[in-house]
Formats: sequence, structure tokens, C-alpha cells
Amino acid sequence: HAAAVQGGIDWAHDSGFYLCYWGSSLGYSDNEGSGFENDFYGGWGGSIDNYSWDIGLIYNYYLNIDDANAPEIVGSLGFGPVSLGMKYLMDDVVWGNTGDIYWTLSGDVDIGMGWNLGGVLGYYTYEEDGEYITAADGPQDSAFRHFDITLSHPIGDSPADFNLTYIIGGDDRFGVSQKDAMVLSVTYGFDAL
Repeated sequence: HAAAVQGGIDWAHDSGFYLCYWGSSLGYSDNEGSGFENDFYGGWGGSIDNYSWDIGLIYNYYLNIDDANAPEIVGSLGFGPVSLGMKYLMDDVVWGNTGDIYWTLSGDVDIGMGWNLGGVLGYYTYEEDGEYITAADGPQDSAFRHFDITLSHPIGDSPADFNLTYIIGGDDRFGVSQKDAMVLSVTYGFDAL
């Protein structure tokens, strides 16, 4: 796998509605190195006291990869710093079957001096039979996918944050172990005019 170039932009309204885009180069397309993933998503979320919620829709659009575009329903429920999320795949594609669900359990804690420590546990439950992936291919019913540990800190007095994430790889739907990885990123928040 080659290194990926990733980026995104999010817009959120005080009412709780949001629209977002995220994109990433890919190193596993039919035309090696030329694939690109585009995720367009929107939804509505909010909170009352320690409880939070979010519901939305993602459309995954891939360049140079056939039969890969599909929508997903997304949702999450949170209490305090902990949140349980899910993404439900709504169509058969080369990377998944209708009914596949990606589950996440996430949380974060302030560890002092401006540092924040967060974690995301990812788990998949799979539909075995679809148009492109069938039961004959031998997929698993479910699998631990990854565990991300992120350390973050504001950059000076700016609205930017430095983030360092270590990803502990799990298995894909066919039981193939995924490698661990480290990701360095910078996020920047600003008010729209």
C-alpha cells in the first residue's frame, strides 16, 4: 500500500444540521495508485445534558473503481464522552453487501496541559451473500476491524489541533489481518461567514 493523501471540510449550523466532505487517495484500485474515495455526507445531531445523538446519510463515490459507489445510513448515541455509532450499507458493492454494519465505540478524556487522549474501537457485522461478495467466497459473519488511539493538542493559540493516531489493525471480512499504522494530521476549525 502507498501513502494516502486525505482531507475534508465540515460545515455545521447551530440548529444541529451539518454537511461534510472527506476524500482520500487509494492504493488498492484496479489502476494502482489512481483510485480516489469521495465521501459526501450530511445529517442532524444534538445533545441534552450528557446525552447526544446524530443521524445522517453518507454517499461513497469512488473514482477509477467500478461498482463501488453506495449510500450508508449513519447514526450514533452518546453519553458523556462515550459514543456508540453505526453505518448501515444500503447497496451491494465490490467492497460490501447490503446490510453490512460498521459499529464504533469511541471516547476521549482530557489528560491535562491541553492534551486529549481518544480511542475508537471498530467492529463489523457482515451479510455473507451479495451481488459481488457471496457466501461461496467464505466471508466471516463479523470481525474486529481496528482500534485507534489518538493523542491531540492545540497548536498555540490557533484554532488548529495536532493529532497523532496509532491504529491497531484487526481482520477484514475474509479473516486477513490488517497491519498497524500511524497517522499524523492537523485539524483546523473556523467560523463561516
